[in-house]
Parts: sequence; C-alpha cells; structure tokens
Amino acid sequence: MRKKTGIVMQAKIFNVVAAACVCIAGIIILLTYNNNGAANYLKWGLGALCIFLGGAKLLGYFSNDLYRLAFQFDLTFGIFISFVGILIFVAPVNEVIKILPHIFSIYVILDGSLKFQIAIDARRFGMSKWLIILFTSIIICLAGAAAEIGVYLPIGDPASPVTLLGIALIADGLENCFVTAYTVRVGAKNKKLEDKFDL
Repeated sequence: MRKKTGIVMQAKIFNVVAAACVCIAGIIILLTYNNNGAANYLKWGLGALCIFLGGAKLLGYFSNDLYRLAFQFDLTFGIFISFVGILIFVAPVNEVIKILPHIFSIYVILDGSLKFQIAIDARRFGMSKWLIILFTSIIICLAGAAAEIGVYLPIGDPASPVTLLGIALIADGLENCFVTAYTVRVGAKNKKLEDKFDL
C-alpha cells in the first residue's frame, strides 16, 4: 500500500512540474520565437519538454491513483507527446521552427478536449469544482484552435498566432497544475471519503 501511495505521489509531483514547464515554454515562445539566434535552443528545449511531459503522463497512467481522473487518458497521450519530442530532436532546426505552431496548437486542442471529458467525469464523482475544469478546457481548446487557424489564415500581425499559442500553452499548463493537484488523490483518510469525494 505504501509503495502504491509513493508512486501516485511521484506521478502527481512529476505532472505538476511538467505542467509548470509547459507554462514556462509558453512564456519562452512568446519571448524568443522570432529570435533566430534562439531557434536551436528552442528546438532542444521543447524536444526535451515533450519527452519529459510524455514520461510524466505515462508514470501517471501506471500509478493507479485513487480516482483515476487526471491520468485516465495519459497512456496514448504520453506515447504521442514523447514521439513528438523525438521528432523534434531528429528534425532540422529550420523545419522544427516551421512546424512548432502546428504541433503545439494540436497539443493544446487535444489536451483541452481531454480535460473536457475529465470535467464531466469529475461531476459524476461529485467534485464541486468540475465547472472550473469544464470552462477552462473550452477556453483552452478555442485558444489552440485560434492559433492553428491563424497560421493558415494570418490576419494583421504575423506574430499573432504565435502570441495566441504562447498564451494557450500558459493557460494549458496552469489548468494541468490545477487538475492534477485537485483530482489526484494519494489516499483517502477513511472509507467514507473513498465512497464519495467532494471538495
């Protein structure tokens, strides 16, 4: 039992750290995307982030936490984002910079969509803050979609899609921090809490 609890706690910590790194990545993209001198660092940094994020998600999936909400989709998503990280590493830096807006826009849309499902499941568990997860997931999906559409249909400032993407990543990272901290439970103090979880 202690071993299981320890794995869940590790998964929770790793996923919160990974979510914080996504926020940082969004800030870095906002500050450095048009800086040609930073392109190579951006490539390696984002590739490493994807692999770390994928590993954190896989750890979460196999941790078997108490309510199985935050990590329920993380097997496929963890494999996907790890594979994306490997592709970023092996691709030429110029190609990586071109496709980054597409990669991370799709990531934000997918993650927001999965959080929408988590919000519905959280409601079934009786979690009082499920509406927060629901509304933020919708906003994140819309921001990711706007960034992706802006790449194909640039209107006004060409940097606008990148700005939207950076903001969407920051919002996505913050939501992941909240969802992981709120829904992942290392254990219940008593049987009553196991039967119903309402914070």
